[in-house]
Amino acid sequence: MNFRKPQSLKRRSFLDAKKHCSFHDDIGHNTNECVALKNEIEAAVKSGKLGHLVKGARPGTGKAPVRDNQGPPKKQVKDLNVHMIQGGHKVGGKRREFLDEEWKNEPVIFPRVKGGPCNKNPLIITALFGHYRSQYVFFDTGSTSEIMYEQCFEQLDEEDKERLKPIHAPVYGFGGEVMHPRGVISFPVTLSDGIHSRTEEVEFLVLPATSKHDIILGRETICDFNANPSTAHGAVGVPTRTGVAIIHVNRHCFATESLKPSKIPKQVQRTEPD
Repeated sequence: MNFRKPQSLKRRSFLDAKKHCSFHDDIGHNTNECVALKNEIEAAVKSGKLGHLVKGARPGTGKAPVRDNQGPPKKQVKDLNVHMIQGGHKVGGKRREFLDEEWKNEPVIFPRVKGGPCNKNPLIITALFGHYRSQYVFFDTGSTSEIMYEQCFEQLDEEDKERLKPIHAPVYGFGGEVMHPRGVISFPVTLSDGIHSRTEEVEFLVLPATSKHDIILGRETICDFNANPSTAHGAVGVPTRTGVAIIHVNRHCFATESLKPSKIPKQVQRTEPD
């Protein structure tokens, strides 16, 4: 690229002889500091004469470079440190083998839903634990622990309350808050759709807090039952010895989502033993 010959520099005193400008072929300032050269380059870019040197510029135009897509520029991926709810207690380190009985491998196929699966409500179902029935059992795939809240524990028989074992492992919440459980207690939990049933032993952390749920079944129990919870279908599928149980959510429980725990009626009812 040939630029117009610049005007000669006026003679000035105290010129720095160590600085030389190739554009003016004179001393006093460096080439990179030359204002006249910068003006010539800017004019050449605007006219499109230097478009072949600018990535994305339209040849022969003075328009700014054009990005391949018209959206905002892509940002560099940034790794985040995510804090999840975690329980400090793990049940006995037991290892379950699911391949010992073929019925445990039965695939869960949800029935067709008119309009397609579009449920957005939480998976709150009815379940038995021991000889108690609760209509406020929450399937939570994000929980690492099985939780029993205080308002549920207080309704248990005294003989069951005495089975509570102390524990010194805290539970960590979303905001980093720490809660110390009252202890741990075990019950056989039965999931049933009225036709097919399955029972597994579950150990709960008893939290000194109230909630709109009685108990929470987390990932440990979901794994033990081979359960397939589907929020979209509003149901939980559980393989049993007699077939797959499809347990639908309790729709009358959705109203409790907006209620404070103190306004929720008692949720645990004792069932007569067989």
